[in-house]
Formats: sequence, structure tokens, C-alpha cells
Amino acid sequence: LRHEIKRLHHALGLTTIYVTHDQDEALSLSDRIVVMRDGRIQQQGTPETLYNAPDNLYVARFMGYRNAFGLRLEGPCAVVGEGIGAMGFDGLDLPAGGAAQSLAFRPDDVKLAASGIAAEVAQVEYCGQLWLVDLRTADGTHVTMETHERVTMGQRVQFHVAPERIRLFADAFVPEA
Repeated sequence: LRHEIKRLHHALGLTTIYVTHDQDEALSLSDRIVVMRDGRIQQQGTPETLYNAPDNLYVARFMGYRNAFGLRLEGPCAVVGEGIGAMGFDGLDLPAGGAAQSLAFRPDDVKLAASGIAAEVAQVEYCGQLWLVDLRTADGTHVTMETHERVTMGQRVQFHVAPERIRLFADAFVPEA
């Protein structure tokens, strides 16, 4: 149906407004996207702009940043989670004055690594070309990962997220309901 809608849109040469809550539909059908929340525009731009550079945590979540956390700054390092197992991300371009209150990254940005943040595989979903994996760090923080590598429930792994793949946001983290 998406293909047919796009074909009709281009064949007729008309401006159309398509309302959706589906990220894939928004990205595939649009020349421009407007993300709204409670009747207010959060961000507007090309699909590529919103996907790669969301302005805030709300837009990021819509654009697939399933891993979102509140953070605290410890020197040059952003730390999420609580307790001994807290995840630390260094090498980030942190704003001066500690303006960042949350960070986010996509499941496909999480990579298994020989060294990194220790976690246990808590859930595995086979999705054909990849596995969707729920990782749990020592302090109970959950991280969602997409991988082409087979992992098993209970397996101990280490993961890494490249600093350039992590987005920092000024808005405070609020867990999704």
C-alpha cells in the first residue's frame, strides 16, 4: 500500500499530507516530515535530517532510538544507570556546563566487542536477517541490540557503542509508559 500511495503522489504531482505514527511510513513516503507532540511541532525537515539528527529525545524515540537514558556527567564521561554496573561512555562531545540530561542510541549502533560494557543476554528474538537482543548490565539497565551474530539467553557478552553514534539531548529523560 505504501508503494501505491507513493506512486499516486508522484503521478498526480499533488501536495499531500499523510498522518502516521509509523516511522517506516514517515521515512518512506515523505519528502518532508513534521513530528508533532500535543499539537506542537517538535521538528520538521527531510527524512534524512530527522533520522540522523533528531532535535530532542521525543523525535529521537520516534526515529528509532530505542535505547534512551538519563545521564550524569563525571568529568569527560557520561554515565547512565545506577550502582556498580553503571555504563560509562567516554569520548563524547559533551556540552559545556553539563546541559545534556539524556542520551540515546539505536539498537543497530550496539556492537558486540572483545572488551566494553559487560552484560547478560536477557532476551533473544529471531527476526530472519538478524536477532533483536535485550541485554541487561550488572545494575539491571536494559539495552536493546540488533545483531547478525547468534547469541543465547544467559550468555555473558560485552558491547560497545561508538561515541559518534550516541546523541545527547538537553531534555530530561522520562521513561516511556
